[in-house]
Amino acid sequence: MQEQGIQKLLEKARKDFRIPENVNYYSDEDYRLAERKFLQLCIIQGKCSTDNHHGGTGR
Repeated sequence: MQEQGIQKLLEKARKDFRIPENVNYYSDEDYRLAERKFLQLCIIQGKCSTDNHHGGTGR
């Protein structure tokens, strides 16, 4: 049950990160690294604000 909640959070954070500003900016490898850092901020540190479209980091 808890794992499903984490998976949903990860899916939402990935969706929030997949905006044209990020997809069109990064190379494939850099995109993966940036997405991973974004997911860490969102899930582990709780610093994910999805009320905007700047990668969800609250900038």
